[in-house]
Amino acid sequence: MKEYESMESEKLYEELKRNDRGAWTYMYNKFLKACRWKEWRLSDEEVEDISAEAIAALIKRVHRRDIEEIREIRGYAQWVLRNEITNHYRRNHPQTIVVSIDDQAAIADDRNLIDVLYMIDVASRVRDAVNKLPEKCKELINGYLQYLEGVYGTYEELANVLKKNSKTIYGNIVNCLKKLATMGELKSLSESI
Repeated sequence: MKEYESMESEKLYEELKRNDRGAWTYMYNKFLKACRWKEWRLSDEEVEDISAEAIAALIKRVHRRDIEEIREIRGYAQWVLRNEITNHYRRNHPQTIVVSIDDQAAIADDRNLIDVLYMIDVASRVRDAVNKLPEKCKELINGYLQYLEGVYGTYEELANVLKKNSKTIYGNIVNCLKKLATMGELKSLSESI
């Protein structure tokens, strides 16, 4: 049996193009795992539906004649999955704002609602600050956030996706986080807390 988890991206991409059943099963299981991340708050049925939709979208993209090669299939697949999750929320929860909180009932209290809205504002400011970083840091921080979300199981997997050395990726991320922390937008934010 082939080991898809440790397979080089180019090889996995070729296996998918050849319609290798094991490769597609591996991708589907990766999608299931990512969709089950607790913050998405998806039912088992939604997890299966979104994963199936993401696989269908990925199959179409892998077999498109105008796409010569997808350099990093795992990262590309995560992009496809995020689009499918976003589309799912737009279709099925049009008025829902996805907020990471443990107790949904807390929103009923006006004080807590203000806190939740403040957290959304903070997240927006952090996103804006990240977008002002150099490309290398943006890529590392976004990858690190995906790691924290459970998209990548290990630093090695993240390093593989980002094509970085797994021994130095942690230090690189720390350096980028330090740059982020010194940005004016976030300094003013921390002073207002």
